[in-house]
Amino acid sequence: MPEHISISEDIRRAGRSLSSLRIAADLSHSLNTALQEFIGWPFKVESGIASDSEGNKTDEFGTLIYASSESLSSNGSVEAKADSLACVIDVSENLSVEDFRLAYERVARAKSLKKSLPSHVPGVPTTTVTLGIIFSRDITLLLESLADELDRLNRQHPNDRAWVDMVVVLSKGVINYAVQFPGGKVLGDYLPPAADTSPERVPPLYVVLVAKPTGDFTFNKMSAFVIAHLAIFSPGAKLPNFAHVLEGTPKEVLTICGYQYNLSNRLVPVPREFYNDRLLPQRPYLIQDGKGKTLSSLQFVPWQDGGVIILRGKLPLEGLLVFLGKEFMSRAAKINQPPDTQISYVLPVTYAHFRELLARIRNQSNMTVISDPTQFVVQKFAEEGSRSPFMARIFMGVSRLRDVIFPDSKSRDPYDKAYEVVMMTLLNARASATEIRAMVEKHISAVNAGQIARIQGPNIQVDESVDKELRKEFENFMNLSVRVLKTGMQKVTETLQANIGFLFKKQQAFEKGL
Repeated sequence: MPEHISISEDIRRAGRSLSSLRIAADLSHSLNTALQEFIGWPFKVESGIASDSEGNKTDEFGTLIYASSESLSSNGSVEAKADSLACVIDVSENLSVEDFRLAYERVARAKSLKKSLPSHVPGVPTTTVTLGIIFSRDITLLLESLADELDRLNRQHPNDRAWVDMVVVLSKGVINYAVQFPGGKVLGDYLPPAADTSPERVPPLYVVLVAKPTGDFTFNKMSAFVIAHLAIFSPGAKLPNFAHVLEGTPKEVLTICGYQYNLSNRLVPVPREFYNDRLLPQRPYLIQDGKGKTLSSLQFVPWQDGGVIILRGKLPLEGLLVFLGKEFMSRAAKINQPPDTQISYVLPVTYAHFRELLARIRNQSNMTVISDPTQFVVQKFAEEGSRSPFMARIFMGVSRLRDVIFPDSKSRDPYDKAYEVVMMTLLNARASATEIRAMVEKHISAVNAGQIARIQGPNIQVDESVDKELRKEFENFMNLSVRVLKTGMQKVTETLQANIGFLFKKQQAFEKGL
């Protein structure tokens, strides 16, 4: 067995052992033993407290990961110095919402311990930040509900000193943050940046809170995350390759919400109007040469308290930002996501400044600037939103699951085409059901009011019949319903590599298919 698969399996087995522990008191000790097996010099993994040079101390943590030469021991207990503290893990057997809130505050206090100013070696990325993790074998609520609570707590605390970096529920999965650039897809996990990150260059990225149903590989996911951080905390440490640890781990994620850096270099929630379901992006502008050949396109993306400029094409972004002023040249981040795309750092500019930039390019160079001539239609789909059970379950809910199963937009095309038939037919069936209900209610109301019916002796005389229209509408409803079930759903499940045709066959074929 290749070495990288072997270490992945070893850590997976260690996670299973932690899940099957019968004595809750052994959880911290067993977790520390499992982590120490894979984490080598200069780190130790033990229970204890941490303290800083100003006398601040943390609560007792089930797991501390610290540089082994930087600790004190008194009465058999460990007290790690803040400068050596790489990671704290709050360990519990079963986590309720209240337990989670208390654990969040304990981790926040540990992350806020005073540390010495970092010393950097040129070309070697390092960090002094303490990683904070909440670890539990199980929870009393849904993983997604726990993520919502994490977002609520994040909004009450500054990200650089308090945010929990990962929540681990051994029986279900993990909650942490991922990175996404404007116009791109989710790239990978977000690790807390170094404490002395320059506020002059605010990164143009979204930090996305995600839940990951990693199942048996939950311990792998946590271990890889810790190892990646330790490798930056102490370059040269004896650690396995975190990518090998992740071998076989499910990659699917469920996005909860997003954050972005403001000009003060603080992570704050992305405004609701900036989300994909509400944002109508600014049209790009084409930069052309004197012969009308398009060289690149420029697009403005509104940010928290400024904006980001995206260039697609071959022109250098820093060469165009000079038209805003020389001080902006250094804020053209070399980010190629996707290829041939350059994204500026977050700039203190508005859309009006962006239009001035375009005007100066047009007036002070031999290039021309035109608006992208591409046209599209924005059309109202329905007069309802996610408060409607139909929209919440059949449209929004299914769309969310679709994004998890098919993270790549191209791979989901066959599914989208098949589900569009189901969705539109269901809309028509619902409209038909509404018409039937209204038709019957109107008829009953008119009969009760004596407008279209009267009693003549022992008989009832009905002057207006609803039967013909009702039969026609009910036939339409039945045809639509059968079309959704028999044709539409078969095509949808085919895109999911499942054949359900046997459901619509005679008994013998049905039983064989089942």
